[in-house]
Amino acid sequence: MIENIEYKIINKAANGSTEAFRQIVEKYKKKIYYLAYDLTGTHHNAEDLSGGIY
Repeated sequence: MIENIEYKIINKAANGSTEAFRQIVEKYKKKIYYLAYDLTGTHHNAEDLSGGIY
């Protein structure tokens, strides 16, 4: 479940706040990279896939 503070940050990012978007990227970038690595099996492909999300 998304905590209230995360919900506020997501709303700010959706409304154009680059600082809020940066906070979201920083919080989830490692999790997204590791998921991409599990799916692709290579560092290069995981970087390409996870970098394309943002």
